[in-house]
Amino acid sequence: MFTHVHRNDLCCEAFVRRVSTGELLMVCQCDDVTEPAPKNRVYFWHSADEGVHWTPRQLLVPEDGRATYCTEVSVCGDLIRAYITFHDGNFLKFECAVYQSVDGGH
Repeated sequence: MFTHVHRNDLCCEAFVRRVSTGELLMVCQCDDVTEPAPKNRVYFWHSADEGVHWTPRQLLVPEDGRATYCTEVSVCGDLIRAYITFHDGNFLKFECAVYQSVDGGH
């Protein structure tokens, strides 16, 4: 079975995790056409039916003009952590952060 979730010129580093609500959570970098690129952003989707249907994408990190990508997503009980790296779009001026959720990623 093939399910189309999202398509644009760049979609990479997709992480799919089952969260405590039973849903699937997918986190992925999308939007620009190359790597590195200042328009790359991290989005997430949910599926309540084992990946047959997915919600529209939602921006994980508030927009601030920096390129973003996700290096890992961990789920420990109700706690979801997304490990995010920011840079200036040219692989310079890096910063790392951890975004957390306790509501199934909503």
